Amino acid sequence: MEKDQGKYVLIFLTLWTAIIVMLFTHTSGLWNIKLLNFPQSKGNIIFLEVYNKNTNILGLGDRVIAIPHGVPFIHPKRKKKMLENRVFSAASLQEARKMVDARKEQIEGQLIKANKTLGGIEFFYNQQGFYGVPAINAASGNPDTLQSWPAFTEKFLGKDIKSSEEFVSLKKWLE
Repeated sequence: MEKDQGKYVLIFLTLWTAIIVMLFTHTSGLWNIKLLNFPQSKGNIIFLEVYNKNTNILGLGDRVIAIPHGVPFIHPKRKKKMLENRVFSAASLQEARKMVDARKEQIEGQLIKANKTLGGIEFFYNQQGFYGVPAINAASGNPDTLQSWPAFTEKFLGKDIKSSEEFVSLKKWLE
């Protein structure tokens, strides 16, 4: 009996030591263990407004999140959990309002990221054309505020990419 007990203690201490070594090497940066890489939100949570008297609209990174009152914050990567609690993720403040009004995430005219940034403006598109939203500063996680263009708000830029780029480069959004 004592022989078996000593064997179990040795196994326990070996596993415990292996876990400690694994955690130490991962946190020190010597070895990157994907199992220990937990999703981290980049950027600051910015309160934008209380909409429709029962929904908080927040900015987080390059997304706008609409959270009903009484629902705890849910990480944006947990899509299924967000939909269960009617938490919507949008590209702009106006789009978040439309989702809250429609009570669903899939709305008509939803903006799709165009993977193009020009002059501090991020490009999005839908069936009607191209829209711009002020870009997020990668270093701070805060929006690059353009004096006459509030953060997280969309503006129509043009029907095609060329006219949209011209609109931004000529700074017509200042008018």
